[in-house]
Amino acid sequence: MQAPSDTEDERRAAPPVWPIEKLVGTGREALIRHDKQLYRLRITAQNRLILTK
Repeated sequence: MQAPSDTEDERRAAPPVWPIEKLVGTGREALIRHDKQLYRLRITAQNRLILTK
Protein backbone atom coordinates (compact mmCIF):
# COMPACT_ATOMS: atom_id res chain seq x y z
CA MET A 1 0.00 0.00 0.00
CA GLN A 2 1.31 3.46 -0.92
CA ALA A 3 1.45 6.35 1.49
CA PRO A 4 -0.87 9.20 0.50
CA SER A 5 0.75 12.11 -1.27
CA ASP A 6 0.97 15.55 0.38
CA THR A 7 -1.93 16.82 -1.73
CA GLU A 8 -4.16 13.95 -0.56
CA ASP A 9 -3.22 14.68 3.06
CA GLU A 10 -3.97 18.38 2.56
CA ARG A 11 -7.39 17.60 1.07
CA ARG A 12 -8.28 15.39 4.02
CA ALA A 13 -7.15 17.99 6.57
CA ALA A 14 -8.66 21.04 4.84
CA PRO A 15 -11.69 22.57 6.56
CA PRO A 16 -14.89 22.99 4.55
CA VAL A 17 -15.24 26.21 2.54
CA TRP A 18 -18.62 27.95 2.59
CA PRO A 19 -19.46 30.90 0.33
CA ILE A 20 -20.70 33.77 2.49
CA GLU A 21 -23.97 33.79 0.51
CA LYS A 22 -24.71 30.30 1.85
CA LEU A 23 -24.48 31.67 5.39
CA VAL A 24 -26.17 35.07 5.12
CA GLY A 25 -28.36 34.59 2.05
CA THR A 26 -29.30 37.99 0.67
CA GLY A 27 -28.80 39.66 4.07
CA ARG A 28 -25.72 40.79 5.95
CA GLU A 29 -25.96 38.62 9.08
CA ALA A 30 -26.13 34.98 10.07
CA LEU A 31 -26.62 33.33 13.44
CA ILE A 32 -24.36 30.39 14.20
CA ARG A 33 -25.14 27.98 17.01
CA HIS A 34 -22.16 26.38 18.75
CA ASP A 35 -22.31 24.42 21.99
CA LYS A 36 -25.77 25.81 22.87
CA GLN A 37 -24.52 29.39 22.33
CA LEU A 38 -25.58 31.74 19.53
CA TYR A 39 -23.02 33.82 17.66
CA ARG A 40 -23.71 36.54 15.11
CA LEU A 41 -21.64 36.72 11.93
CA ARG A 42 -22.00 40.15 10.36
CA ILE A 43 -20.72 41.80 7.19
CA THR A 44 -19.66 45.37 7.99
CA ALA A 45 -20.01 48.47 5.82
CA GLN A 46 -16.30 48.01 4.97
CA ASN A 47 -17.15 44.47 3.74
CA ARG A 48 -15.32 42.79 6.63
CA LEU A 49 -16.62 39.96 8.78
CA ILE A 50 -17.24 40.25 12.51
CA LEU A 51 -18.20 37.32 14.72
CA THR A 52 -19.73 38.24 18.09
CA LYS A 53 -21.28 36.31 20.94
